[in-house]
Amino acid sequence: MGGSRDLLTHQPGLETALVRPNCPEDETAIVSLLNQVNVVKYNESTLAERRGRYARKRRFERVAEREGQVVGWIELVESGAPGCAYLRLSVNPEAQGQRIGAALYQEMLSNELWQDSNKIFVSTSETHPTARRFAEDRGFVVRNHMFESTLALADFDFDQWQGAIQRVEEQGIRLTTLAELGDTEENRYKLWEIEAVTDRDIPNLDADEIPSWEDTRDSLFTASWFDPAGEFVALDGERWVAVSGIAEISPGEYYNQHAGVYREYRGRGIATALKALALRYVKQKGGTVIRTNNDSDNAPMLGINAKFGYQPKPGQFDFEWRRPS
Repeated sequence: MGGSRDLLTHQPGLETALVRPNCPEDETAIVSLLNQVNVVKYNESTLAERRGRYARKRRFERVAEREGQVVGWIELVESGAPGCAYLRLSVNPEAQGQRIGAALYQEMLSNELWQDSNKIFVSTSETHPTARRFAEDRGFVVRNHMFESTLALADFDFDQWQGAIQRVEEQGIRLTTLAELGDTEENRYKLWEIEAVTDRDIPNLDADEIPSWEDTRDSLFTASWFDPAGEFVALDGERWVAVSGIAEISPGEYYNQHAGVYREYRGRGIATALKALALRYVKQKGGTVIRTNNDSDNAPMLGINAKFGYQPKPGQFDFEWRRPS
């Protein structure tokens, strides 16, 4: 089906556009469109890797073509929770306002994955109000506002955080990495377990967005950007009590993938110590900038980022659609 070009979806007023299954020749255009809506930036190689990691998932994908050029793309892919899926939709800025997104969306509505899903997640940049209106017009409801921020590594001085690390270690907490502990499936599970538990404390997060162990094992731990040496861990004896992970998403640019501390260990400076170690690691690797996002209501984590000097950037709105009962 991926190579067919004779499957047209006719939409009134869109005689010059067609919605069709994508083919290999479309990958460059899809990368450009995907990068408009995704935080982690892709090229054709990483897109191919992403397709491989998503191979076990049910997916729906289409492109919109006009005058021989791909001008729109839609993807619906099942998440790690039963009956849930993620939606991504992007239209070339020069082609927006011409109902191309509406045509792609309409085509998706007849797909089996959409019909089997009871909950759909989608995100839009806060700088694109038309995308927000598009989602809200189709029954999506804003669930949260994610706060984006960045830190230039040239401004980070690890020496000023050594005292914070020492205070944590004096409590008997060991600070290490997944690489040092051993990048085994057992240890990967422990890392996932902390995330799965602590993510439930993130304000406004839908628990169905937390990936299952199977999904994390097959789709995230197999990613090229996954770096065991960048997964920082705090242990109390043999118990894993906190994690903070980073990943290089493009040359020199890193992302705080996650951070979590069990409730009974919060307020002891552990998250700060782990983040300081992660930032030192990135700077030693030659990283120039690190990015993160947090829910706008997550005051504790926003406070930690402010201490390190993260600067606010435009964020995104996360939406949720639920099938009427």
